[in-house]
Amino acid sequence: WANPFEDHALHTRKGTGVLVNLPDARHRGNLVTRMEHGDLELELEFMMAPGSNSGIYLQGRYEVQLRDSWGVGRPTFGDCGGIYERWDDSRPEGQQGYEGHPPAIDACAAPGVWQRLRIVFQAPRFDADGRKVANARILRVELNGYLVQHDIELTGPTRGPYLPGEAAEGPLVFQGDHGPVAFRHIRYRTYEGKAPTWEPFEYEVYYGPYDWVPAFDTLQPAFRDQIEALNWQVARQENEFAIRFRGRIHLPKGGPWRFEFVTNGNGYVLLDGRMIFDQRWWGRDTVLTLEAGSHELVVTYSKNEGWLQGRLGLFVEGPDVRPTPLHQPASFLLSQPVPPILAQAEAPVRPLRHFLDYPLPGGGRKRLVHLVSMGFPQGLHYSFDMDRAALVQVWRGHFLDATPMWYSRGDGSARPDGAVLHTGIEPMWVRLSANDALVLADTLPAEARYRTHGYSFDAEGRPTFHYEVYGLQVRQTIHPDAAGRMLHCALAVEGQPESGLWLRLASAADIRAMDDGWWAIDGRRYLLHLPKGAQTRVVEAANTRHLLVRPAPTLEWELVW
Repeated sequence: WANPFEDHALHTRKGTGVLVNLPDARHRGNLVTRMEHGDLELELEFMMAPGSNSGIYLQGRYEVQLRDSWGVGRPTFGDCGGIYERWDDSRPEGQQGYEGHPPAIDACAAPGVWQRLRIVFQAPRFDADGRKVANARILRVELNGYLVQHDIELTGPTRGPYLPGEAAEGPLVFQGDHGPVAFRHIRYRTYEGKAPTWEPFEYEVYYGPYDWVPAFDTLQPAFRDQIEALNWQVARQENEFAIRFRGRIHLPKGGPWRFEFVTNGNGYVLLDGRMIFDQRWWGRDTVLTLEAGSHELVVTYSKNEGWLQGRLGLFVEGPDVRPTPLHQPASFLLSQPVPPILAQAEAPVRPLRHFLDYPLPGGGRKRLVHLVSMGFPQGLHYSFDMDRAALVQVWRGHFLDATPMWYSRGDGSARPDGAVLHTGIEPMWVRLSANDALVLADTLPAEARYRTHGYSFDAEGRPTFHYEVYGLQVRQTIHPDAAGRMLHCALAVEGQPESGLWLRLASAADIRAMDDGWWAIDGRRYLLHLPKGAQTRVVEAANTRHLLVRPAPTLEWELVW
């Protein structure tokens, strides 16, 4: 682990499952895999020491930068998630570096926190004579769940490659000579298999107000034809139609094949006469174990709603094969894409009331309806649920995507426009029973006598939430520090808390105390810092650990991620 403020220090203990790099004057090597790859999907978690620097070289030639860029605000190509620049000594002074690509947003978490990285890479292509016919591409880089690079063409190796030139394959190289770094949960997938092929689809178009796909065999089609790949636009009109496509798909090998079906409207899919997607809207996916060879495929689509833009897509992904679209691009792209309506943070703070569809740990979402989000110019923001007096999410980056709320009629909801940490929707104020069992509830119980009195701002724009709970008058202040690196929380409590009343600051499968008041939450997904003398305890309930703190007249803590 690392203290976020202890420069270049990464603390370790004996164990398994983690690769740790601790370079010194004598040991400054790179880690090079025996495996050589072409097309690759790589997922891992990494932890930076404060002020440290590392990188991952795809094929030993193209570097995705790893760096302690915590709170940098406006990242460059040299920051975490950046694609490092190329270099040419023959260029004029100051122009030798070129083609560096900064991450789209500052999604880097704090040093000492485990961060998630996903890279999708397409290797350069060469003809039979070894001549390069297509450049390498980094199709995606996702940092902590946020897309920071998309479809970047690489005309050659980045600066300081492990291997010279370019080739169809090369090793993964983890840079080890720049600073302390740790890696875990490394997974990769190569894409060396042949993609599925298919025959032209025969299709029939039916006109009518079909909310649901009709029984085609009882109807006469308006016309029939053939098409090389799926496209709903063969209907020749925007609404009131149904289409049935029939064809055969050829799988080069047996094994698990993943199908993803996307429709704006209704549709179903049959494979060898078996329903693999029934009638419904939007996207869904399934994995089927299939034999190699030819399979009969039927795809249907109907659309009746004028407010909905047409969309039909079917992707197939198999063993060593990246997702292959069985549709034409025009069928999947929206004909009139809606420009996002973004709410920007303002100085000193911008409050915005909105609904939030909060993702639940077991899947699905819960709509929170009395929520306010606070956006700060430092690029650090949060949402506070005024029904539960709970901090439910924090994020870095831009403020809010308000498109669902402000486009057309809208539904009142908005979503964070950045890298999000969900902290849970359970109330902060909890009670322990007489036998020290934690009483958990989705909302504050009636006996809490909870009542919100809104929020105010001090002279510097820092928000304070005012409420009553369990007979106490509470002022809760939440704001980022000046550098925009962490969230500072403070409570001022008037009244005498009853003996069983506690503050739940975190809930996770794993909660560990560290040195100097630091707590590691959820496998070091984020950190909490509590003041010396705070009365704490960790209790277990519902297969989860909960960090509790005893209320005091004043209490301050920091949330770091």
